[in-house]
Amino acid sequence: MDWRTAIIDTAWNIAYIVAIVVPLMLCVAYLTLWERKLIGWMQIRIGPNRVGPLGLLQPIADAVKLLLKEIVVPPTRTRACSSSGRS
Repeated sequence: MDWRTAIIDTAWNIAYIVAIVVPLMLCVAYLTLWERKLIGWMQIRIGPNRVGPLGLLQPIADAVKLLLKEIVVPPTRTRACSSSGRS
């Protein structure tokens, strides 16, 4: 097997992984949106509807917020004390 075949096989494997993982992540994101809307309906409140039409872009906004969230670590910290608290 030469290096070209190895690259093609690796590319196919990555494509298979992406083809499985992306739909699963989208399903989880939109099931979470459905759950939040259902809970909002049960509590007689609006629920997530601020981003996009009917709140359909809310999972994407949540993912962007999670990815851009900054981890704050104090420079003078005690490892046991700072890791025992909530983050």
